[in-house]
Amino acid sequence: SGIETATKFIYNFRQWIEANCSKVVLVEIRDKPQGGWNREKEDKSIFDLVTRPALLTQNNLFRFQEYQQIRQLERLKNMLGPSFERVVFEYKPKDESHPASLSFHLTQREKRDIILSLNHEANRYSFGRVKKFLMINPINSGDVQFYK
Repeated sequence: SGIETATKFIYNFRQWIEANCSKVVLVEIRDKPQGGWNREKEDKSIFDLVTRPALLTQNNLFRFQEYQQIRQLERLKNMLGPSFERVVFEYKPKDESHPASLSFHLTQREKRDIILSLNHEANRYSFGRVKKFLMINPINSGDVQFYK
């Protein structure tokens, strides 16, 4: 999901960031809620029963990765304090039983569902937070407005 890469980048450049930035905003885009791998699926067919061991292994791997990511984010928060913010955008399918496949070959229905998810209350709140962070300390330079 990019959390590990982003946290390593921030950690490696922390001295420069602390000297030159008033705030670090980490924008996270998720395809399922945190802890979304914990939902057990009922076995409905013989295929489900056969593939269950592999899916359990995969789900445990994702749980471990998510745990590691949470720990990395907590370390960043402790290191940067109130100058660190995390903003999460999350895909919220209109119909939980028919989410988008999130592959490179989306159907028109899946594309529409993802776009509509941007209007979900939690995502609108996240857009407001990002907008607020971008409006902190405006710096004017000619016709272009920059933000520190």
